[in-house]
Amino acid sequence: RLTNEPAADVAPCWSPDGQRIAFASYRDGNWELYLMDRDGANQQRLTQNDATDYAPDWSSGGDLIAFETYRDGNMEVYVVAPDGTGLRNLTQTPAANDHGPAWSAAGDRLLYYSNLDGGWDIFVIGLDGSGKKNLTRSKALEREPSWQP
Repeated sequence: RLTNEPAADVAPCWSPDGQRIAFASYRDGNWELYLMDRDGANQQRLTQNDATDYAPDWSSGGDLIAFETYRDGNMEVYVVAPDGTGLRNLTQTPAANDHGPAWSAAGDRLLYYSNLDGGWDIFVIGLDGSGKKNLTRSKALEREPSWQP
């Protein structure tokens, strides 16, 4: 057991070097992202705001963490450095909800799912926000995308 909080600690994600873990926690009364060492030591809050921050995913280089957040009044995909700097909205789709970011092995693109086009489809986007594309366009519910190694 790595955490011992009365609130939920969920959605753990290992850093690429296996030394740290990013996770979501409800310990302060809303969902925030936290980091800790692999043995549970040095737990520190990465995000701090009134909105939900959830579903962290480390980039392959370990220099960025993608996550979903409700800080703009809808769910968006953001990225932030593990030291808390460089926070930015990657998807920028105020008319939709974007969830479940998953990094490509090269660390230059993300998959996520969104209701931007009416249904829940899987999208890809470049790290600079370019190349946003709906990959599935179907009436079925598609979510929780991942890349093959």
